[in-house]
Amino acid sequence: MSSLRQYKSGAAKRKAKEEKLKSIQKLPKLTMFFKTPEDIASLQDHEGKETIDDVGLNVGEINELDSQSQENENLRKDSQNELQPKSTSSSSSLWISNDAGLWPTNLTDEFRSRCVEKGSDYFQNDDGVYESSKRCFKTPNRKLSNRLFHKKMINGETVRRKWIMYSPSVGSIYCFVCKLFAVKGVSVSAFAHQGFSNWGKAEESTLSHENSIEHRDSMFLFLNRTNLSCRIDKSLIDQFNKESEYWIKVFERIVTVIKFIAERGLSFRGHVEKFGDCRNGNFLGILELISEFDPFLKTHIERYGGKGSGHVSYLSKTIYEEFIEIIGGEVKNKIICEIKNAKYYSLIVDSTPDISHTDQLSVIIRYCISNKVHERFLTFLPIFSHTGSSLSTVILEFLDTHGINILNCRGQSYDNASNMSGKYRGLQAEIRNRNNLAFYVPCAAHSLNLVGQCSVEASTEASRYFMFLQKLYAFFANSTHRWDVLTRKLQENKKNLR
Repeated sequence: MSSLRQYKSGAAKRKAKEEKLKSIQKLPKLTMFFKTPEDIASLQDHEGKETIDDVGLNVGEINELDSQSQENENLRKDSQNELQPKSTSSSSSLWISNDAGLWPTNLTDEFRSRCVEKGSDYFQNDDGVYESSKRCFKTPNRKLSNRLFHKKMINGETVRRKWIMYSPSVGSIYCFVCKLFAVKGVSVSAFAHQGFSNWGKAEESTLSHENSIEHRDSMFLFLNRTNLSCRIDKSLIDQFNKESEYWIKVFERIVTVIKFIAERGLSFRGHVEKFGDCRNGNFLGILELISEFDPFLKTHIERYGGKGSGHVSYLSKTIYEEFIEIIGGEVKNKIICEIKNAKYYSLIVDSTPDISHTDQLSVIIRYCISNKVHERFLTFLPIFSHTGSSLSTVILEFLDTHGINILNCRGQSYDNASNMSGKYRGLQAEIRNRNNLAFYVPCAAHSLNLVGQCSVEASTEASRYFMFLQKLYAFFANSTHRWDVLTRKLQENKKNLR
């Protein structure tokens, strides 16, 4: 080939890479500038039989080197930890306690902003329980009073002191604005730092503090922080508030439609997931109906509806399924809280296959609150075995997961199948092995059905009669002509037969 090569061959590239690695390996390492205890110990086995004294190190220097190497190792680990991504989210690191006594000493600007967003009412803790505020003196014990949270004006009007915060952990009160905005090192008020707890002089000290220049300056900074017109990010906040208000209105309408359909057990989807199609299902159809009388929803559908994935609209099937899951979870948690408050409950269980031929165990809890009996469905549990032991394992795991104590169960009600009502290996026996106070009562509906069936089968004439009625109904129902004849003859009959 006469033409020259325009790029390096593979062998040349590999050779260059090896030379680069060799040059890197020849570079001095950072560790060679430090002597570890292992390096010092290896000096003893040197060919020249040098001792530690020959090297010029004493025991104190060895210990110093040891501590230095340990510090270097700790610094290395700390630097690695700093370089690793944090596993905690920013929201968890910004958690703010409503107890001012637990706040950090040095407050960041982000911490102040979060406190201002929550407002002073969140931190007041004025529930009337001030046990930790008791102070022992020679005179009778004194503690914080609710009267301190109110101020009587000269004209007789009573106003609330919203700036007072009570700390249950230290039993003292703080000033909300001074705790956040007082200048450190300049402020000497107990309301801003260590907390005030001299209840004998509470009224006059509180009045003196709220009339002080320090408190007024902190209040001025607080009012400026809450006033959007004084902030440099006013436009961003206005835009954020408008966007939040817009999507809140969208959520209100969507959640209302979801609750309406779910309460009535109707289907959500249709054959087509598209606005303007008569086969788009109940969810999109009801939204279209409401939009005819709601200009806001109509504008939203015209702007965002039918754009497909990648566009936020909160109108797709995946979104309303997520809403259903969230709403169902909240309802389930509410029922579980009621069960825990009621403490004692009864358990009702039955199994049934669904449309996908998956065997499920329906769990129903019966409990009493405010002299009213409530019977609530909790969940479907998939099962793969119908033995009493396996069913009890599934139920007990579910109850333990949600914090429902099986020892508080006072009743069981199942059907009359042997795996449920068995005396030794049935579900009721397995539950009673854990709690002997969970008395078993057979389901009345199942028992009545069995009684009726056995009663009919005991009489030959009754059995033949009902069988004849069934065949007669099938004979007329299988033909529209015969059914029309039957209906016409019954109407002509003057005895009003049905």
